[in-house]
Formats: sequence, structure tokens, C-alpha cells
Amino acid sequence: MKTRYLYLLAVLVVALDQACKFFVQISLPFGESVPVIRGVFYLTALYNTGGAFSLFQPWTGLLAIGSAVVIIALLFVTRLQKGMTGLLGTSLALLMGGAAGNLIDRVRLGRVIDFIDFRVWPVFNIADIAITAGIFFLCYHILFCETHASGETEDTTSVKG
Repeated sequence: MKTRYLYLLAVLVVALDQACKFFVQISLPFGESVPVIRGVFYLTALYNTGGAFSLFQPWTGLLAIGSAVVIIALLFVTRLQKGMTGLLGTSLALLMGGAAGNLIDRVRLGRVIDFIDFRVWPVFNIADIAITAGIFFLCYHILFCETHASGETEDTTSVKG
């Protein structure tokens, strides 16, 4: 897998996230909820000025700056890292795409659009899913795929620029 495919994955995450948010904006009044699977899954249009779980609401600008710094750092890591595994690259691409999707909302609207509602968890969006999956894959990579003391790796797929 080449580095450009990782960037393509990040762009696809952003495109899917923004398309879904656009659909929600044009079809569902904010604050309104529509059942997809009654009692289980709803589309609920909400604005979130904070971070995960609506934390840090007064610091929207700081969250935007932090997201931009993370995206730039991830771009540098993906360009400088030689022999990056497919799992590591995928996790970084998901993190970049998710952070960029929410950053676009913060810059454009001053808040993030959330709409996926299972009623037992705070409402979230596609970018949040990508960030969560990216963190999960990154943790898995660190715990199980990193080079062991013997010099062997369990994950032998690599990403080349």
C-alpha cells in the first residue's frame, strides 16, 4: 500500500462525513430526531461546540487549532515514516480524515454537526467514528504489531511513499 492511498482514505472519510452532515442539514431541523430503527437508532440533528461528549464547550477555537496541529503532525508522520505498516497507516489516515471532517465544521460553523443517535450514548458523527477506529487500530498496532525485542514484527504489510 502506498502513502497516497492513505491520503485517499482520509479524503474519503472527510467526503463521507461532510456529505452525511450536509444531508442532515438540509433534511432535518436541528434538535429534531427521526427514528431509523424505533427504540434503537435515530437521526438526531445537534450542534456540538465542544469535543468528545460535548466536553470543553467554551474552547471551540482551541479545539480547532488543536485539530489543525494534529492533522499537520499526522501528515508529517505519514511522509517521514519509512516502512509503515498497513495497519499503522490506516489508523493515521482515519485519524486525519476524522479530525479534518470535524475541523471543517468548526471553521465553517463554529461547531460540529452530530447526528448518529443510539440513545444510550452521546450523539456523534462519521468523523467521530473514524477517530475512534483510528485510535483503536493505533492502540492495537502499538500493543501487538510493534517490533519486539527479537526484532520481528507481527504485521508485515508496509506502506511506501
